Amino acid sequence: MTPGTPTKLIAASLGLAAFATATFVGLSVDNPADTILARSLVSMVVAQVVGTLLGAVAERAVREHIDAQHRVEAASAAQPAPPAQPASPGSA
Repeated sequence: MTPGTPTKLIAASLGLAAFATATFVGLSVDNPADTILARSLVSMVVAQVVGTLLGAVAERAVREHIDAQHRVEAASAAQPAPPAQPASPGSA
């Protein structure tokens, strides 16, 4: 996945969820259509900005974890394997 794609996906999902929620709530309390649409659009924009920030933080955390795992694997691969211990006469 290319960098930035998870951030955009999280932001878009959060924005659409906020829009749907605000629309449903506005319809359920019988608000006028222009009020519902205005509040839904504002909710969508605010949630998308919040989603962008959350997505960027989550993407960075995942990227740092993956990089740390790669460093650990590279360090363990670079170390020579310990010599094999000969079996002791008493153990079978």
